[in-house]
Amino acid sequence: MSRSFPSVDDTTQRFDTPVESALAGTLASSDSPMQTALYGQAVSVRARATPEYFLGDVRWDGGRYTSEAIELILADAVKGQGVPTVTIRQGNSPQPIVMSRTLEVYRTGLHLIGLGVGNPSDYGTYGGDGTTLRWAGPTGVPMIKIRDSRNVHISDIHFQGSTASPPSAGLNLNCVSGDAQGTNSYFTVERCLFGYFPWLPTTAAGWQMDYGMLVDGANVNNDQFYVKDTQFSRATVAQVKLVNSQSIQGSFENCMFDGNYTAKGMDTAAAVTLYNPQFGQCTTDLEIAGSARVTDLSHHSENSGRIATLTGNAARLVMHGGYVALNSTRMTTAFDVTSLGGGGLLGLHGTAFYQAATGTRPNVKVRGSSSVATVGELSVVGVTGLEPADFDIKGGTGTNRKMRVFIQAGEMSVNRLVTGVTDEVVPVVAMT
Repeated sequence: MSRSFPSVDDTTQRFDTPVESALAGTLASSDSPMQTALYGQAVSVRARATPEYFLGDVRWDGGRYTSEAIELILADAVKGQGVPTVTIRQGNSPQPIVMSRTLEVYRTGLHLIGLGVGNPSDYGTYGGDGTTLRWAGPTGVPMIKIRDSRNVHISDIHFQGSTASPPSAGLNLNCVSGDAQGTNSYFTVERCLFGYFPWLPTTAAGWQMDYGMLVDGANVNNDQFYVKDTQFSRATVAQVKLVNSQSIQGSFENCMFDGNYTAKGMDTAAAVTLYNPQFGQCTTDLEIAGSARVTDLSHHSENSGRIATLTGNAARLVMHGGYVALNSTRMTTAFDVTSLGGGGLLGLHGTAFYQAATGTRPNVKVRGSSSVATVGELSVVGVTGLEPADFDIKGGTGTNRKMRVFIQAGEMSVNRLVTGVTDEVVPVVAMT
């Protein structure tokens, strides 16, 4: 059984749930920034163990939705009523949701579902029904922050950002020491867009944000997330940043990362798996730090300045398959491994590299560790588009610095254990 939200003119009406009462009070308040115009049903609460809310048929704030309604719903939802479903749906006058402050999700489950990414309704003659969260809050804070929650699902929403006051991130999975109930586990994102969209009204505030998705905070459990069919476009620092080594068991499937020639694709200190990732115009597609282990299945890249940088002794990247265009005008080094050791690995297996017909060919630059005695490994098998002269390999300095170099591709064949005693350069030559 559903209950209809009453008219705002009915000030004597009793409300059966706290959220209905709070919304009605906000709408009727004379000092509220929201208008008291109601179009159809604003919120429908179904009598069930897991409440379901529909937001979309109220026009507020001069023709715009505001985040206050969602915040009121969430404030009610986190009081132990179960996992709420908030569906942003088409109303009589759908508009972007203008967010003036961070929407905080703490120790709860949530399904936040939009209509889909598309033209916002305020895009002039060609306005559509796309669901847009438009930032109008302070600089340097996230649009949505999730802490110690579980089973949060967000789908079919455009996180727009702002030029005047860029948020730190569209989505922020944050952890504070002591968060041990939900640990943000089983977090999923599907069919969303973070940042730039070509059909925004000229009066819109832009799309800038530091990161599309940011996973940060205390280096404890803040992990087990899944992102699918989502585009990260033109965030100004990196499209995705995973700050800590404990943010593990995350994966991205069929996602696109557009750096607009000024920002990184993914910056990670955590283990992560990529399925069919598509990178474009990134300063670096993948920046891998510490002991992060990245499995990259079918990497696609074009017009980027670098494919990957590995900065930790134990950092690992295994790339299987894919098609990678090496840009001779923007790229001098395709892969830069600064200190390979301590179980670190660069594995390129079955990937097709495309070299431009003119210009300098980007290289694969690998340096052995100068501080860790255990063996790192360079493994190149079955790739195309790389020649002997494309490799710049040098062992680490000092005693007992070891690196295994194994290359079997085309006419190239190398299988050597480099000791690095004399800072040894490894020549890669074609078989005769």
